[in-house]
Amino acid sequence: MQDIIAMSKKELHRVEMIQRMIDRHLYEKDVAYQLELSVRQIRRLKKKYLSDGAKGIISKKRGKTSNNKYSDSFKDLALTYIREYYKSKK
Repeated sequence: MQDIIAMSKKELHRVEMIQRMIDRHLYEKDVAYQLELSVRQIRRLKKKYLSDGAKGIISKKRGKTSNNKYSDSFKDLALTYIREYYKSKK
């Protein structure tokens, strides 16, 4: 049974371009230009694609929170200060 892989349009386009490069229809530099990546990054993606298939192209950051995300308590405190400040201005 095959696994179902959810991919964005951007990732699908990358898979298509890398496959065309592997089939020798495009050069690395042309794929890099079209995907707006460096040739070195294209080589990394090609290596992951050859070893892991389409799963290798999927972003590893998907579903994870940002490292720069503020905590909920910080947001609540900021909103409290804002509400208090603007409430007293009226």
